[in-house]
Amino acid sequence: MFNRSWGRISDKLQRRKVFVFTSTLFIGLGAIVPVFAVSTTGMLISSIIIGLGYGAYMAVDMALMVDVLPARDDAAKDLGILNVAANVPQALTPVIVAALLGAFHGNYATIFVYSAVATVISSLFVFPIKSVR
Repeated sequence: MFNRSWGRISDKLQRRKVFVFTSTLFIGLGAIVPVFAVSTTGMLISSIIIGLGYGAYMAVDMALMVDVLPARDDAAKDLGILNVAANVPQALTPVIVAALLGAFHGNYATIFVYSAVATVISSLFVFPIKSVR
């Protein structure tokens, strides 16, 4: 319900960037929770926050991607390229995590900190998009 309402509000206000930015910050916040709450409850809280943020993100980000497509006739091809590009970070993550664990002597907190920092930094990349509000 929360996630669908963000999409509807985004459609009604004709705003995408602020919703993508805010939902990404939710994901970053959820990623840092296990550093401070090292327990099963902390992981559950983290999962709930990340789930809300990711659901809201997916509700609005796809609309943002469709809004910035250069040609409507090539939408399927362009969305396919976007899908491949979105999977590149997922392919690199195991390498980054292995390097972090090696550099920080197996301290898993560094993975959560890295995830939160990378997510928050990535949220800033939505602002240079000029063709969408």
